[in-house]
Amino acid sequence: MSRIKDMYLYYSLLILAALKFTIFNIYTDNQGSLIFLTIVSLLYFAFVLYKLIKKPLLIFSLYSLFSFIMFCDLINYKYFNTYTSINSFGNINQLGVIKDTIIDLISYGDFVLLIDLPIVFWVLHEIKPLDFSFTKKIYKQGINIVSGIMFLGIVINPFNLDSVSTIQNREIISYRAYDIYSYFIKNESKADYSEQLKELEESFNLEQGEYFGLGEKRNLIVIQVESLQNFVVNKEYEGKEITPNINKLINKDSFYFSNYYQQLGLGNTSDAEFITNNSIYPTTEGQAYSLFQNNEYYGLPWQLKEAGYETFAMHGHDKEFWNRANAYPAQGFDNFYDDTSYTIKEYIGYGLGDIEFFEQSVPIFKEIKKPFYAFMITLSSHNPYTVPEKYHTLPLNEKDKDTYFGDYLNSVSYTDRAIGVFIETLKANNLYENSIIAIYGDHFGLGVKDKRIIDQVENFIGKDYYFDEMLKIPLIIHIPGSGVTKSIDLPGGQVDFMPTIMNLMGQTNKNPYVFGKDLLNSTEGFVISQTYLVKGSFIKDNILFEMSRDGIFRNSKALDLNRRKEIDVYKFKEESEYAANQINLANYILENDLIRR
Repeated sequence: MSRIKDMYLYYSLLILAALKFTIFNIYTDNQGSLIFLTIVSLLYFAFVLYKLIKKPLLIFSLYSLFSFIMFCDLINYKYFNTYTSINSFGNINQLGVIKDTIIDLISYGDFVLLIDLPIVFWVLHEIKPLDFSFTKKIYKQGINIVSGIMFLGIVINPFNLDSVSTIQNREIISYRAYDIYSYFIKNESKADYSEQLKELEESFNLEQGEYFGLGEKRNLIVIQVESLQNFVVNKEYEGKEITPNINKLINKDSFYFSNYYQQLGLGNTSDAEFITNNSIYPTTEGQAYSLFQNNEYYGLPWQLKEAGYETFAMHGHDKEFWNRANAYPAQGFDNFYDDTSYTIKEYIGYGLGDIEFFEQSVPIFKEIKKPFYAFMITLSSHNPYTVPEKYHTLPLNEKDKDTYFGDYLNSVSYTDRAIGVFIETLKANNLYENSIIAIYGDHFGLGVKDKRIIDQVENFIGKDYYFDEMLKIPLIIHIPGSGVTKSIDLPGGQVDFMPTIMNLMGQTNKNPYVFGKDLLNSTEGFVISQTYLVKGSFIKDNILFEMSRDGIFRNSKALDLNRRKEIDVYKFKEESEYAANQINLANYILENDLIRR
C-alpha cells in the first residue's frame, strides 16, 4: 500500500511539472508547439527524478532554481520577447535603477510558476525513494547513454533538423543548454565573412547627394527622447495636441521621417545611442557599450571631431549606468555631462526632469567652442511613466485615467513641453539659427504583449497595434531658416541616421563599415530587426516579415501592412537571409574590432 502511495505522489510531481511547463509555454506564445515542447520538458524532468531519486532535497533545490529562472524568463519575455541568456547577466547591475519598470511588468498570474513549490516540497518530504535496484545495470547504462546522445543532439543539432531547432529556441531547458553551449563553445566569429566585408566596402558611397551641406558649419544638437513612439506625433487626444512643440518643428524647416524604426540589440537605450552614432548594428549577445568598450570606432562623433567640432554627451543620470562613462571616450565624445553637472531641484522618474535638463544645458552650450556636436538623452518619459500630476497637460477621460497608456501620453507630453522650452532658450541665447536640431525616439514605450495596452492604443490609432507600430519612432531633423519642409515615408531605421545627417552637414563619410544609407537620397527602404522581432526579420515598403521565433522559416509570418493581411512568406526568403547575414556581419566586425583597421 505504501508503494502505491509513493507512486501516486511521484505521478503528482510529474503532473505539477507538466502544468508548469504548459502554462509557461502558453504565456510565452508557444501555443503552436505546446504539446511537443511540454512533453520534451517533462521528459527532462522525469529523467532528473529517475537519476536523483534518493536525493529529494537536491531535486527540490533544482526544481526551485529552475522555477525562478522560468519566472525571470517570463518577465524578460514580456519586454524583450525573448528568454534571458547568459549575456543578460552583464546588465544585472542595471536592475536596481529600473526596479519600478520590472515591478510593473509582473502580474499576479505570473506567480503561478512559483506557487507549486510548497506542494513539491511536501511531496518530496512525504515519499520514500522508489527502489530501482531491480533494474539491470545494462538497462541503466543504456538509459544514460541514449539520454546523453539525445541531449547532445538537441544542443548541437548536427543535422539541422527543424524539430530540433524548435526545441533549441523555444523549449526552456534545451534553450538554457544551447545558450551555455553557444556562450562557451560555439564561436561564430570564426566563420568566413571576407566576401560580405568586400561587398560592404564596395558599397561604400562617397558621392554627395541632394541637400548636401544644407546645414554646413552649424552646431549639431541631437536629442534622443526616451520612449517616444511615432503614433503620438501630430495627433490629438480629446481635442488637444499631445506633442505641439514637436509638431511645430515638423511643419517648418524640417525633414520628418514618418516610417523610422528602432533597431536595438539587448542594450536598450544605450544601443539606440550606439547604432545612431556608428551606423552599425549592436549585438544581442549583451550590451555593446560594455562588450566592446575597448574597440575603436569611427562614427559620427569622431568624424565631426576631425572636422573641428567639439563633441560631448549630456544626460541627467548616473554616468555609470549602461557603462556610459567608459564607453563614451571610445565613441568619440570629448566630454560627458552627467547628473553631477546639473543641479537637481526635483527628481522626475529616474533623475533630472527634462525641463531642468534642457534649461541647464544651454549655459554649457554658450561656453563650448563652436561648432559643437551635443548628444542629449532625455529621461522623464521613461517607463513606468511617473511624471507628477502637476505636470500633466492632457485631461484624460475616465477610461484612460490611472492606466499605463494615459500615464504614457502625459509623460510624452511633458517631454514635448520641455523641448519647447529648450527651443525658446536656444533662441534667447542666439544658438538656434546656427544649429541643426535632430529629434528621435530611442525605443517603444508601449509593448504589444499587454492586452489592456493593445486595446487602448488600437482605440486611439484606429487600427491594429502590432510590431510595425510598436517599433516605429519619429525622426525629425530641423534646420532653422533652410526653407525646406519635407515628409519622407521611405522606411528607415536608426542605422540610417549617421549617413543622412552627415550629408546634410556637408561631411563626407570616411568609414567603409557603415550599414545605413542616406534616407534623403535613397529610393528603397529596408529596415532590419533583431530584437522584439528576431534576427531574419525586416520591414520594407509595406511589408513586415517576422521570422519565426522557433528558427523555422516556414513558420514565419509576412504581413501586408496596408491590408493587414498575411501573405506568402516564401517570397521573402532571400531577403530574410540577407537581413540575418547583415546582423552576423556587424557582430563579426565588432567582435574582431575591425574598425580599428
